[in-house]
Amino acid sequence: MRSSFTLCISMVVVLLVALTANLCDAGEATKPRKPRRRKQAYVPELKDPLAYGNEFVEVTEHNTFRRRYHDLDYEKDLAFYMKEAKANAKLHEPNTMKMLMVFCKDIRVTSEELKDENGDPVSGVNSASDEVIKNAPADLQQMADLVFAYSRGAIKVEWQIEVIKETLHHNTAAKAPKTGWWFNPTSIVDELMEPLAKYKDAGIDFMFFHCGAAIVDEDTRFNIVHGGMAWSEGWIYGARTLTVSKTKLQLVTHEWLHHIVDINIVRIEGLQLWRMHASGVLGFGKNDLGWAGHLAAYTVRVRYFYPRDMWRRWDLHKEPGPKEPFTDKAYAWDDVKYDCWLKLPELGNAELAQLTGLKTLEIVPTPKESYTFFKVAPDETLASPRTDDAKPEDASLNNVIAFTRESAAVLHTKTGHWLFVKPDLANLYVDMPRFHKGTYSPLPVYGYVLEGFKPLIVIKAPASLKVPANELGYFKK
Repeated sequence: MRSSFTLCISMVVVLLVALTANLCDAGEATKPRKPRRRKQAYVPELKDPLAYGNEFVEVTEHNTFRRRYHDLDYEKDLAFYMKEAKANAKLHEPNTMKMLMVFCKDIRVTSEELKDENGDPVSGVNSASDEVIKNAPADLQQMADLVFAYSRGAIKVEWQIEVIKETLHHNTAAKAPKTGWWFNPTSIVDELMEPLAKYKDAGIDFMFFHCGAAIVDEDTRFNIVHGGMAWSEGWIYGARTLTVSKTKLQLVTHEWLHHIVDINIVRIEGLQLWRMHASGVLGFGKNDLGWAGHLAAYTVRVRYFYPRDMWRRWDLHKEPGPKEPFTDKAYAWDDVKYDCWLKLPELGNAELAQLTGLKTLEIVPTPKESYTFFKVAPDETLASPRTDDAKPEDASLNNVIAFTRESAAVLHTKTGHWLFVKPDLANLYVDMPRFHKGTYSPLPVYGYVLEGFKPLIVIKAPASLKVPANELGYFKK
């Protein structure tokens, strides 16, 4: 797949209709900020991976599962899934997302509070360089390829590029020359109305603004303090607005996913299946799989947390329709896996109590913790290990799933052997019988659990299956 690029060097730009823009989330800073104390990230001691078809699953020192992948080289992994995506796209027309990257060549930034020695407001000039503009098509193509490949060919990103040469003016509340400034396109709506009016009916979904770097004297420099920003209320001719200081793969993908994960799907479908700046809660960190930055987490979001048919029906404004009600029935994973959040019922305490027969079963709310705790009263019978001491360091197969170290929690009750599994490894657990002797029959699924923004697929294994010592034990022949 190759996205089309149109490089338009023009003095015409875009109309901003929204006059208010609320900050959503900042991307990574281009200038060092005050260091924040962070807990030491868990670094697993990996064993030989579990082979699963054409893929592999990382196995930790606890014999638990982490990342699923085809190749530890990102480019080779991308190429593998790109073949699948192209084959799918021949059978089903991809959903097209139209994106516009707007480069600003001359932004005059004026501080509202900082004065020079004459009492005049201090100002600076920012500009997107010719080199950055020249390299943009190749950079943006990388983002388009990631989205196409890992969405299984469901989303085709088409980029256009526009360069604004006109002088633009932006006021900032920066109190010192080097504290930086935030560029919000909607704050200069009047200046942008005429220049980019040609995109009024272009059907653009997302508009990115690149305002370059400071090009003036050190004493009056105003650097952009952020890597990027997704504006929660900023609209330009029906498109969402974003600002970036680079066109590199990870930054552009990061800000786009802010809109998808933290804004768009939350508002349209009422689902928060991830939180961009809280990936650690779901067990994801930098350099997973040995890939740069958060690249591995981005691919997992696009491929598993937001599955293929969810992308095919994606729309910036339209709701998807009614969700599946709970009726205590089993589902074949193959029938629902590509749109599981719409085709499966959400299971709360009452529904889980009905399925498991555990009257006291409670999903304990722990929105800021990197685990989900299925609490069961001591007087209720379980044929699986239980703990009342839920913690993020848990690595035992029991009623807690610690997302940094584990892929599943278990409740073995009188009604069955219930597994609560991460979305990216649901296929593996459903296919568990393939690893055992006898006739293959995939395990049924019954719904999903969503505690905070931590989704889990609920799978039922045979009651005769004993709980092994660890997750890997489920897949021993």
